[in-house]
Amino acid sequence: MKKTCIIIAGGKSIREEWLNNGLFDHLRGKEIWALNYAYKTMPYLPSRELWVDESFFTNEKENLLLLGIKGVQLISQPSSLAGKGNKGKIKDYFDIIKLYNKTRDFTDQLKYEESIYTGLYSLVGLFALSVAIKEKYERIFLLGLDFGTPNIKDKDTHYYDGFISHKSRGAGDPKIYRNSNNILNEKIKDFKVYENTEAEIYNVSLRSNIDYFDKISYEEMYNLL
Repeated sequence: MKKTCIIIAGGKSIREEWLNNGLFDHLRGKEIWALNYAYKTMPYLPSRELWVDESFFTNEKENLLLLGIKGVQLISQPSSLAGKGNKGKIKDYFDIIKLYNKTRDFTDQLKYEESIYTGLYSLVGLFALSVAIKEKYERIFLLGLDFGTPNIKDKDTHYYDGFISHKSRGAGDPKIYRNSNNILNEKIKDFKVYENTEAEIYNVSLRSNIDYFDKISYEEMYNLL
């Protein structure tokens, strides 16, 4: 059996499957990596929780500590713990957070064991994908990795917006992903490094703006699982 993980980001494309088609019932027992606030939408614990933003850690550190105590592996980068507001119990996290050093140079990921490629903009989706590649996962499913919405006027960006409490950078702000002329931000090209990798990478979002990987439906994913 191929070494497989399911990475769950925050894109709107997840919402219908989550609310109406029993997404997490289908995924029960699989290796799930939750990014940022996605863990709050799950009826059971993910295998891993990943993030890169200092603001996310600041807002969620108590919840993250509880996840770690319950056996969820926490994965991030040192800069996410470096903010002025992150004092007090941070020492409690050091033994339960796997920290990778971020690099903007993909060759560093190949050369150094603790280096993870995050591109120019340190996106959590790319961070998670790089961790999976680094750890030699052979089959990777990307859920909710939409990279924004179809156009600059569509502000419905995240599947959990309105359903859970969160402070997601970019939620409701399509300008994070597109400029005023509706052109996608250049940061999307950071994903291209994995376009021809040996791992099977499936983008389970037919509406995703990231076109470097095979796009499949949820039904196709379930059949592959």
